[in-house]
Amino acid sequence: MENKSKGRVARAYRISDETVETLKAIADKENCTETAVIENAIRYYKDYLYMQTDGAFINESVKRTFLASVNLMETRLNNRTNKVLSELAIQQAIICQVLAHELEINPRALDNYRRAAVEYLKMNDRVFRLEDILEE
Repeated sequence: MENKSKGRVARAYRISDETVETLKAIADKENCTETAVIENAIRYYKDYLYMQTDGAFINESVKRTFLASVNLMETRLNNRTNKVLSELAIQQAIICQVLAHELEINPRALDNYRRAAVEYLKMNDRVFRLEDILEE
């Protein structure tokens, strides 16, 4: 049942009564033929399948460039953060050494202070507040 005229082929398909009613309702609402509704549905479904498998909203080269930029920024931020943390650790170590030397703290007592500080930080979600330490 192939009638080729103007680039079209006549075909017969079996569809449910419910689908026929839906097809007629859409055609009436859109003021077009049932054939146009079916052709549009097939185009939409083809595009849907493409987007599910091969489609992307942004070009792959744009995506790679963006990801490279994000990775570079992340690396720079990590380097700066590590530098600041390292400097803070050095300053903290200097302060601790000066205090320990000037106050003549026994190394055993210093170990007890460390254990108490670790326990305090574990119990308080790593938040250190001087007011809480002074109250104890």
